[in-house]
Amino acid sequence: MNHPMLLSAAAFAAFAAFAAIALWLLWWRGRRASRLSRRDWGSGYDLTQLGQESYQPAQRFEGLGAAHRVRVDGFDETAFLAQARQRYLDLRQAFDDRDLAPLRERTTPELYASLEAALEASAGGGSRTEVVTLQALLLELRARDDEQRASVEFAGLVRDRGWGGAQPVREVWQLIRPASGGDWVLAGIETLG
Repeated sequence: MNHPMLLSAAAFAAFAAFAAIALWLLWWRGRRASRLSRRDWGSGYDLTQLGQESYQPAQRFEGLGAAHRVRVDGFDETAFLAQARQRYLDLRQAFDDRDLAPLRERTTPELYASLEAALEASAGGGSRTEVVTLQALLLELRARDDEQRASVEFAGLVRDRGWGGAQPVREVWQLIRPASGGDWVLAGIETLG
């Protein structure tokens, strides 16, 4: 005959063993997760710093750069980069809003077609992003017979409003305009890293 006290002791021992294993697994997973979260997976950013910064309010860096730079050929690099940076923010906002008019006006027909296709492919819900930090660097400026071409690298942090965390972004934009001057239009985007 089974004694009720013997069954309770066996049940308690089984529960205690289960609890000990569960606590050990939680401790082990926590240790492993903290080691993995600090690992830099080739992004070039310290992920522990990224985690802290990703919940900061948006920062703007206008006026914090080097002195106003005008090149020997008369090209105002500082003004150009300020305009390119604003163009980046405007076009990202238009893409988020699924507003085709600014995209059509400020991109080449070939790039517009690919952006329109990307928007159609993501039908249903576009992303809502916030640019937390953004810096622009002029990589190259060259003139051909009929056009000027500029390569600008953008680097910063972008937060997806649905998720909340900021992710690094690095892109090179190819901007072109007629050799006679006029407005710059976006001809290509290359994502780095």
